[in-house]
Amino acid sequence: MCNRCLEISSEVLKNECLSLCTCLLPAQNISILSYVIEFLAEVSNYCDENLMTAENLAIVMGPNIMPIDQRKHDKNKETQQNTDRQTLDQHNKIIEVCFII
Repeated sequence: MCNRCLEISSEVLKNECLSLCTCLLPAQNISILSYVIEFLAEVSNYCDENLMTAENLAIVMGPNIMPIDQRKHDKNKETQQNTDRQTLDQHNKIIEVCFII
C-alpha cells in the first residue's frame, strides 16, 4: 500500500501519503519506527564525517526494516533477482523519505 505513495509526483503529497500510511501501523510499531528513524536521521546529520547520507542509510537499513518475503520467490532466479532489486529500491525510497518527514 505504501509503495503506491511513491507514484505520487508531488513531494509534499508523497510525504503526506507516507505519513498517513504509518498511521495504519500498530501503536508499538509506530513508536519503534519513529525511534529508529529519529536515530538514523541523527546519524545522517553527520554525513560529512561518516559518509552515511539518508540514501546510504536507506540502502543499508532498508532490508532490515522492510525485508523481502522469501516465501514469494519466483522459480526463475534472474527474474526474482530483478523483482527483489525493485522491491529493495522501493523500500529504500520509502525509508529515505521518512528522514525528510
